[in-house]
Amino acid sequence: MEISFEDVEGDRGPVEISEPFEMEDVAADVSWSQGPSRARLGFGPEPQTTLMRRGLVLETGRTAELLPELTKAVGLTTAQHLVVRLDSPRLQTGLARDGVTRDADRDKLELELRDGVDRLREALVQRTVEASGVTLWDRGGADAYSHLHAHLQLESDALEALGGRQVLRLATGSTVSPSTLRARAGLGLVAVTDDGALDTRLLALRSGIPVLQGRWDIDRPWLVALLGRFSLVAMPLSNAVSHASPRQTPDALAQLTLGLIRDFAPLKGLQWCELEDAEPSVLGGVAVTDTGVVTGAAWSTEALRDRVLWLRASHPIVRQAASTALARPQMAALGLATAILARGDSDADPLLDRWKALS
Repeated sequence: MEISFEDVEGDRGPVEISEPFEMEDVAADVSWSQGPSRARLGFGPEPQTTLMRRGLVLETGRTAELLPELTKAVGLTTAQHLVVRLDSPRLQTGLARDGVTRDADRDKLELELRDGVDRLREALVQRTVEASGVTLWDRGGADAYSHLHAHLQLESDALEALGGRQVLRLATGSTVSPSTLRARAGLGLVAVTDDGALDTRLLALRSGIPVLQGRWDIDRPWLVALLGRFSLVAMPLSNAVSHASPRQTPDALAQLTLGLIRDFAPLKGLQWCELEDAEPSVLGGVAVTDTGVVTGAAWSTEALRDRVLWLRASHPIVRQAASTALARPQMAALGLATAILARGDSDADPLLDRWKALS
């Protein structure tokens, strides 16, 4: 209900003296009603609840404090971004009118709102699906997408079917579900970019790495949380793949190193290279084309099986091994092998102990 007064003799317009029932600045909202009781529920930045009777505000406060029974039913995480405006004749006040009386009927009324929260969650998912597939992707669209996903992250535990919903946006502009993304990501790796070079995106795709649209500095928290639920690792495109150019490989050192790690990392071969896009600290990557490597995937036994591992010739570990190889080939190979195993899921301690014994 809205009440306003207007000075009919003056030139001032109507003055509103009660806040409207509708909500603003919420990610999603729904209406709820049962008999004479009605409510508006939304997910917003301030988890505020307003309790009213026939339009008269009786009490306001944080949702978790004013609606404890509802909070128990839907979870504290939900209550921490739940906005509620409830108007019901079932809400009673004491003689002092300093708040709503807590009684069994109020508790029951709170629990009846559970249906509204369920529908609100579905509305949030649907709005996220729509935001993921907008035709014009500009800053406003990206902001809306990030905002909705930040709220969705708080509800992911309650949304069992989220895996099949098209809530993610590929760099191509099409939408995709987390479950489909998992099926496409052969290495368990997903790259994220907002404006990455086309040839780098194509390199990732050829490597079996899906590329999502996103701003890593802003979207990282919800991306890591959401994709982690589906056993996926998210990282910036620049950390996932790199263009590479081959360099002369010291065959003797390469063969010694392969012999040491064969039981743990059954590689097809080693190739010295230079990485064009990766950070200086990156040791190397698994070759996927003649000019590109995957740098972001863990060097697990399965990931390395029958693959060629390209090692960065300018990396300090590789340079140290190459310079030591002529005088102390076994020590050089042990150092290089230990560094390779440390990037994967194999125990590098035995090789490390042998390397320490020789040094």
